[in-house]
Amino acid sequence: MFGSTRVRERAALLVVLVAVTALAVELIRFSGPQFDFIMGNAGVVSAALSALGTYLAPALFTAALCVRRLPSGPMALIAVVALVLARIAVQVLAGAARLGVGLAACALAVAATTIVAAVASRLGGRLVAGGVIGGLFTSAALNLLLGTLDASWRGSLWAFVPTAVLCVAAAVAAWFMRDVETAAHGRGLWAIGPVLCLGVAVFANPAFIASQTSFALWTSGLIIAVCATFTTFVLARADQPVWLHACVLVGAVVLVFFVPSWPEPNSVLVSFAIALGIMLMALSCCGLLVTATQRLVQPALGNPAASESALPESVSPEHTASEHTAPWLGLVGVAAAVGALIIVPILLYQVDYDIPLGFPNELLFVALAVGFAAAVLVAHRRNSVTPTMVVASAAATSHRSSKVMALVSGGLSLVIIGTLALASFVVSPLSRITHLYSTSDTVRLVDWNLHYGVSLDGEVSLEQMVADIKRVDPDVLTLQELSRGWVMAGATDMVTYLANALDMRFAFVGAADNQFGNAILWKGSVPMSSVERTELDFGQGPQHRSAISSTFSVSGQWLTVVSTHLQHRAENTPTRLSQIADMFAGLPLRSHTVIAGDFNAEPGSPEVVELTRRGFGSAFDALISDDSATSSATDATDATDATANDSSGTGAPFTFPANAPETRIDWIFGSNVEFLDSRVLPSAASDHLPLYSEITLSK
Repeated sequence: MFGSTRVRERAALLVVLVAVTALAVELIRFSGPQFDFIMGNAGVVSAALSALGTYLAPALFTAALCVRRLPSGPMALIAVVALVLARIAVQVLAGAARLGVGLAACALAVAATTIVAAVASRLGGRLVAGGVIGGLFTSAALNLLLGTLDASWRGSLWAFVPTAVLCVAAAVAAWFMRDVETAAHGRGLWAIGPVLCLGVAVFANPAFIASQTSFALWTSGLIIAVCATFTTFVLARADQPVWLHACVLVGAVVLVFFVPSWPEPNSVLVSFAIALGIMLMALSCCGLLVTATQRLVQPALGNPAASESALPESVSPEHTASEHTAPWLGLVGVAAAVGALIIVPILLYQVDYDIPLGFPNELLFVALAVGFAAAVLVAHRRNSVTPTMVVASAAATSHRSSKVMALVSGGLSLVIIGTLALASFVVSPLSRITHLYSTSDTVRLVDWNLHYGVSLDGEVSLEQMVADIKRVDPDVLTLQELSRGWVMAGATDMVTYLANALDMRFAFVGAADNQFGNAILWKGSVPMSSVERTELDFGQGPQHRSAISSTFSVSGQWLTVVSTHLQHRAENTPTRLSQIADMFAGLPLRSHTVIAGDFNAEPGSPEVVELTRRGFGSAFDALISDDSATSSATDATDATDATANDSSGTGAPFTFPANAPETRIDWIFGSNVEFLDSRVLPSAASDHLPLYSEITLSK
């Protein structure tokens, strides 16, 4: 009877920790666009302070729940129920209320994860590690199922169903563990922070995996499935090879961030090496978390190998709490540490793209890995030289139930994530058989800076973007500022999502990094012969920039289409001119060429003059000139009005900012082409307005 009770208790704790961690990961992804919204309205400093405040707030929630008490089943139940209610509120609220509740829910999720992990730690480090890693992989599976656009950003009710199942599972399992006795908070729970940071940003981030490896999105599911399977064997080990885990983690982080080739796609060998690095990162994080959260207990009298499963009989909770752990205040500090270790590396990584740090921002994750590995090694060495103590979690390895649960968990992970990967493959653009044919001598083109999917109100508006694009049914899209895994942009794979939703193919090239860049999407009915990428001069910074071109067949002639994004600061004119020169030198531009993008240059600027000198005319200005000529022949008054819209572009439709456009920095330029129609489209899905042009090739 006692054994079956212990198994049920362990199972309930595992389910709760997996579900709560998965909800926390989703809310961490949700918080990124909210900080971007704050930055857009109040500046970088305000956004950074908001992020730090949000991720230090778990200490306040933990203090409110745990004041003068140690974590227990009832306390975990209260935290889980509060988290479930907050998550539901995030789904139904809008505007400022959604932002405030969303950030509070994120803080509460980190606090709940810490509290549940503290309760679970009484049964050993492997249960804590299994729950946290399992939660990361579960969240990745749901993210992949939804095409990387989380339920919090979707309007349909069905998208919330998987998250609702998680909420119900968390609440029900927490109810079943409500009688778990008070437990001293486990040691090493701070290690949850770096594991969640690396998981959310890298090894449990399908969009990041796809962009960093250059594989299709569906392969991310296979990579994560392999990670989930092999971590079960790490969890089943009696003794963790700590030095090996530490060295592998640091090496894997270096491999994942510094090996990818940019801006050219990775070779197959390099892609597989990066995928291997991601798998090793997950395994080593799991092993180090097991070691960090192992509980040390005084051996029972006459039984030097007393196990954690015997803890309730051999050592009373009161004795353990008072003699071998910090008081409740220590758990509050742990919650703050977990939150800080999650957000600080991600925050600094993103800040570098606006305020350069002076060193490669990838080193932040290397430093996190080194610090994490070193801290666990030091703690492990200190514990190994204490002869009067034993590692409780290691002794529990002999229990068959632990191994069975690990293997069952791995098997389920493999089946679930593998199924999602196969389902994703079915809808992947790479799986479609497309017949190349052209039935028109015109090309409908939309150019749009998508602001990494985040609208001016802080929402990730990919569904709205799809709806706005479908209204004009373009043949080709030239897009800038697409995110493929940035946590601060919701960790979506924008280019894959848009291609699937619009039934188009795509070519993508990184700019700031492999997760942020430019793309061209096209219908299968428009034959495409080649894709070229080039890096543009960094100049005065602060971001790396790129350009990408594709060549299409239109009525038997070749049309080259370029998507680019030039440096954005007002004083960057010399850099932008250098980038234009790089673009012409690096891309194989044919006689019929369209260059579209965010040039960050207004009408009459040196950049526009330079493109005009090279034989490229603006789509809008060409039509305005035609209109002016027609007007002058029929109505002198109208001609006077139209003169303001001459070839310099003065007075042409504005594109930025989308909610109150007052400047024109997005352009479509063409050489040896005719623009039959050009207009600015209405949309609130980005901070820029999209441009539309109908193009035919000059004979």
